[in-house]
Amino acid sequence: MIHLVEDTVVSESYQNQAINVIKFHFEKVVGGERNFYNIDRPFKPKKIPIVLSEEGVKRIIHSIDNIKHRCIVLLIYSGGLRISELINLKIADIDSKRMMIHIKGAKG
Repeated sequence: MIHLVEDTVVSESYQNQAINVIKFHFEKVVGGERNFYNIDRPFKPKKIPIVLSEEGVKRIIHSIDNIKHRCIVLLIYSGGLRISELINLKIADIDSKRMMIHIKGAKG
């Protein structure tokens, strides 16, 4: 495990997989007892999302000349939609009187 961590460049999930292989070998193949192995498992680093500035979003929207494409980008951005949610959107799902969009099958 030290060789994997220090000498080679492997991901955290690959290191966890190697630990599980070692455990499986000693417990199932060799037939040993189930033991506690004092091996520190690596954690995946938390990634900070890339967020555009308000000015950057305005530049993107104003650079689009096609009105249909601009409408698509504005719907995605203002509604926080995924591409699949936009594709499944029907005209009946838009309530212009209440200024609401009904999104079916959304994750939240």
